[in-house]
This record gives sequence, C-alpha cells and structure tokens, in this order.
Amino acid sequence: MTKEEFRALVFLLRQLYPRCVKYQDRDTCNSWWLVVKNEDYSTIRDAAAEFAKNNKYPPDIYDLFAGRQNNKGAVMDGGNTAKRSREWMKKYIAHSEGGGHGDEL
Repeated sequence: MTKEEFRALVFLLRQLYPRCVKYQDRDTCNSWWLVVKNEDYSTIRDAAAEFAKNNKYPPDIYDLFAGRQNNKGAVMDGGNTAKRSREWMKKYIAHSEGGGHGDEL
C-alpha cells in the first residue's frame, strides 16, 4: 500500500464513520500505517467496506484482517471479538441489573 492509498483508506473510514475521531488522530493514523503499509490496498479497502455493512461502530485495525490467515496459518476472527466480550460479560451485566452492588460475583 502506498501512502496515497493509505490516505484514501483513512478518508473512506472517515466517510463511513463521520462521528469517529480516532481516524482524525495523527498518532493513531501513524500506528495504523505501520500495520497496513505492507498490505494490499484493495484487500484492506474491501474489508473496511464489508465491515461497515454489518457494524455501526468503526473497526479496529484487527477487524480489517477478519477471515484472513495470519502468518501462522490460523484464520483470524475479526468482528467476533466484541461478540465474545459481550458473552462473557452477560453474567456481570445481569447481576448489576438485578440490584447487585457490583462488588460481589
């Protein structure tokens, strides 16, 4: 990916998620560049567009690699991370909604 393509990717993310400020932060963009600079632009762009179809919240960098194999051959799960987080938190959320004080398990 060239720097110009990266700018186009950031522009796309800003358009898809106009209320999100993380894509406007220079440090965040520099960090993202380190991760994606050796990737194919069209692959990452398409992943961002596909992610936007199913998620109202903006992607983290990991989400753009969803379904792709990492360098060890494992398939990355991408957008399922938030779902897993909600699953393990259900018992704590239910407890706090049930009148608990939050300090008991």
